[in-house]
Amino acid sequence: MIKVGLRGLLAHKLRLTLTAIAIILGVSFIASTFVVTDTIKSVFGNIFTDATKGVAVIVQGPAPVGGEAFSRFNRDGVPVDLVKTIESVDGVASAYGSVREQDATLLDDNGEPIGGNGPPSVGSNWVDNTAFPYHLTEGTAPTHDTDVVVDSDTSSKFNIHAGKHIGIVFNGGIRQDFTVTGVAKFGSTPSSGLGQTALFTTKTALQFAAKDRKFTNINVVAKDGVDATDLRTRVAKVLPDGAVASTGAEFASDATDQVQGIISNFVGTPLFAFGLISLFVGSFLIVNTLTILITQRTRELALLRALGATRRQVMASVIVEAFALGLVASAAGSVVGVGLAILLTKLLDAIGFALPTGDLTLKPATFLISIGLGTAVTVAASVVPARRATRIAPVAALREAVPEAADISKRRIIAGLVVGVLGMAQLGVALFGNTSQTLLLLGSGALVMFVGLAILVPVIVGPVIGGVGKPLPRLRGVPGRLARENAVRSPRRTASTAAALMIGVALVSTVAVMTASLKASGTAAVSDSILAELLVNSKNQGGGDQGFTPAVADSLAHDKRFADVTEIRFGAATIDKASDFIVGVDARAVGSTIRVTTTSGDARSIDQPNTVLVDDVSAKSHGWTIGSRVAVQFAYQKTVTDLIVGAIYKKNALLSGCVISLTTFEAGGYPKQSDSILLLNPGPGVDSASARSSLGDLLKQYPTLKAQTRQEYTDEFSKQLDQLAGIFTVLLVMSLLIALLGVINTLILSVVERTRELGLLRALGLTRRQVRVMVRWESVLIAFLGAALGLLIGVGLAAAFVRALADAGFGTLSIPIVQLIGFAVITIFFGVVAAYFPARRASRLNVIEAIASE
Repeated sequence: MIKVGLRGLLAHKLRLTLTAIAIILGVSFIASTFVVTDTIKSVFGNIFTDATKGVAVIVQGPAPVGGEAFSRFNRDGVPVDLVKTIESVDGVASAYGSVREQDATLLDDNGEPIGGNGPPSVGSNWVDNTAFPYHLTEGTAPTHDTDVVVDSDTSSKFNIHAGKHIGIVFNGGIRQDFTVTGVAKFGSTPSSGLGQTALFTTKTALQFAAKDRKFTNINVVAKDGVDATDLRTRVAKVLPDGAVASTGAEFASDATDQVQGIISNFVGTPLFAFGLISLFVGSFLIVNTLTILITQRTRELALLRALGATRRQVMASVIVEAFALGLVASAAGSVVGVGLAILLTKLLDAIGFALPTGDLTLKPATFLISIGLGTAVTVAASVVPARRATRIAPVAALREAVPEAADISKRRIIAGLVVGVLGMAQLGVALFGNTSQTLLLLGSGALVMFVGLAILVPVIVGPVIGGVGKPLPRLRGVPGRLARENAVRSPRRTASTAAALMIGVALVSTVAVMTASLKASGTAAVSDSILAELLVNSKNQGGGDQGFTPAVADSLAHDKRFADVTEIRFGAATIDKASDFIVGVDARAVGSTIRVTTTSGDARSIDQPNTVLVDDVSAKSHGWTIGSRVAVQFAYQKTVTDLIVGAIYKKNALLSGCVISLTTFEAGGYPKQSDSILLLNPGPGVDSASARSSLGDLLKQYPTLKAQTRQEYTDEFSKQLDQLAGIFTVLLVMSLLIALLGVINTLILSVVERTRELGLLRALGLTRRQVRVMVRWESVLIAFLGAALGLLIGVGLAAAFVRALADAGFGTLSIPIVQLIGFAVITIFFGVVAAYFPARRASRLNVIEAIASE
């Protein structure tokens, strides 16, 4: 029976080609995800290995106690004079301080910041030490205060070479002019992945780029024969409180693990999810293909039963076919995934999210997991057709195979309802329940719901297609009537094909509605939360932006053309024993530049020492009321500060969580104050247009900052959402492509299945053109069903998501009718395109041979 299964597979190789393509596409996406993430992880692993090569011990300052994902990299600095103390430790050959700060932005010839939303712009110091990871490839090291060396990646990408004069901005301040004295390469990696790195003399780096004019860390080189672990113990004894020592190997390992975890969360997991979506859509194609093929082989399988084959053997033969198909197609898909990984990297680079790259990292696990998943999905999808094959009785060998047209059982309806309700229940828990597994529940809930809907779709095939196709006999005559009847008579087949389209269209529609809703909500939220007419913001909202110098606010505050200058800052903290952010604002901003809607208390109470405003959602979650004490440990303080709740406010687009005054914020001991955004109004007697123009002129001396009106700020928010939606849509196109392949495959197999029927129709007078029209309209009806269901489900899912985001200030549902109609039209158009080859094949059947076929 295994031989029979394999021979059956080879006998229908042309019919299975499109199914194999669907598996290849889905598996290639998954394989490319592993290749991209493994390559990036490998590059960063090499980076940290190179950075610590020859370094026995690394000394760092205290770590912040709470906050963002990168907080472990944002340790406090170490004193400059600590280098001499460490050099006196027995076993130390040399020690040098290293500066590495993400606030040195290089400017192009037009005075604009270079780069996009990729890795940050870094300011560091050049050190003449054998353990220093950079080596010159051109020019000389910096020796004067205005000298700079740039990394080789930046040099080649932006044509910056020795002898060039270049502007650099530190911490969002004014331009500083430097002369490029050399170009340096980091370690042995093809691409450093460290962003745009500018290397200065240690004096300059401490003056402009260092955190509180301290070293980021101190690297210690051991004398020959001294063990790194022993030296770490000796060095630790002379360190001040809070400073820590680790071996170079420990530092590299820890840093690599942290970065790799971040890469997995923000790159690997999303791409892997899209790959699973593609495979999920492809599973419908597999089920449909195998079901049709089994129907066409009814007599063959019945003869096997008559010759003594058991049901178990028949089922095994079908599963063996699926296993072989899945294995071969998945292996091909994993190879294709290597090429797709290169395209994905280029796509991310093209949209501004440049990632560090190097030689492709191809791990055996990549191929094993990809091939295993693809094969498992194919085999799982074959179970239902295989079970159907076991029900073929030996007597079926005496009659001709006919297309499947079984009625929809009550058991199927009940199963579909149960599965659908379970999926919606998971979505409900994820959207409205208090759970830490929101993303997992959303994904699994949507998957289960789609399965339930796919089970139920056959129930509505007859009424929907029957109703929609009712005008076809009048419009297209006999071909139109036949197309309608063909689509209706095999409801399960039509439903399976339409379900694949339904999922693809639903996901794309969800993204479209979510984007439109977030835009509308964002516009409303900005109007509700920001009273200021003007804003000062960083030009680069990505790339590890660290804010900008408070000197900007100081200069604006003394300019009579502007009023109500408000600084907003964000800092990491541990709030009620959980890592979070805390917001610092000027108490005078309330009512002038910021609208704070309170449910109880007075928002201006934050002007009092150690007073905090909390949003209504947080207050309800923690049980806080007016007068409650909130335990806050600021990022670089060892002690816990009790803040008194002065007011509870409604969360909005600008403010959320705990809000304190700038005075309390600065008392929190943050090592460097940087404003995240400035809000301001025109001064007395100054109109808005003049104030906007004056602000733009004033900010010319701050090249990394931009002036915006409230409307411009809103428009930028909408543009960023469009870019994000564009990325998601491009990734989801893969699932739509697979769904359209399903339409082609179903129609081709349907044509083969109805060969004799088509021959008889031709003999009765149906022309070739009429045959083509019939097949095309059948495709249109299937595409219409998938598009209509997908749009309805997409809008419903998006509405649920928007409802769930209401507490975050995004609760306005906006449905882009024109865009959704465009999706439907495009889907139906491609349905017509998908029918081209099946229709052509059907019209070219030889009438005599077709009538004689069985």
